[in-house]
Amino acid sequence: MWGRLLVLLVPVTILGVWLKLVRIRAFYPGSSLFDVAAKTSSDLAFGLAWLLLWLVACQLARGALRVVLFYLAHVATLVVNLVIVVNHEYMMRTGGPVTWDYFVTVFEQFGEYAEVLATQATAESTALLIGVATIVQSRLLPPEPMKLQLKNIALILASLCGFALLSHYLNMIVGIVFMVFCAALAGDSFSAWRSAKIAAALVLIAVLFQQLLGLNLPLY
Repeated sequence: MWGRLLVLLVPVTILGVWLKLVRIRAFYPGSSLFDVAAKTSSDLAFGLAWLLLWLVACQLARGALRVVLFYLAHVATLVVNLVIVVNHEYMMRTGGPVTWDYFVTVFEQFGEYAEVLATQATAESTALLIGVATIVQSRLLPPEPMKLQLKNIALILASLCGFALLSHYLNMIVGIVFMVFCAALAGDSFSAWRSAKIAAALVLIAVLFQQLLGLNLPLY
């Protein structure tokens, strides 16, 4: 259990610090190493505090309470990761952080703000949110034995990198098709027909997100 908890919580710190570095490069180019360290210290401190909070809570709890806290950590970490990503995208767009008052206002006037919020989404942020959700989901599923195969890991990484690059330089549909077929090569058996159906389903979902929710996705 402790290994799964660490795998879940450590990426929170990495994600927060990495996105802060992206913002520093965008808003404060040429910052010294000392300035970068000072600006990222709060994100590092939050990530470590979040890690210690759940480790200590699970250590002190016993029986059913420990199990409840273990799964509560998964849900809470998913919410924190989503807030971190949304805040990053909002700051990159507006230059200011998302505040609690902003969330309250959006909740009270959701109909007026839905379209504005949807346009804040990019292909990269959508892919990152999907990745975060996938990681959390994998922590909730029963563990299964897995052999370390560098070839498969390289194929998965190549599929994700190819998706991001093709979505940026061509369009997102091409990126989705490449990602599905490349990742399928890492499986035990490759089926072009099965991969085509998965790619078609993902493209359909992306089109629905774009047309119905107004997400700013570069599909064409």
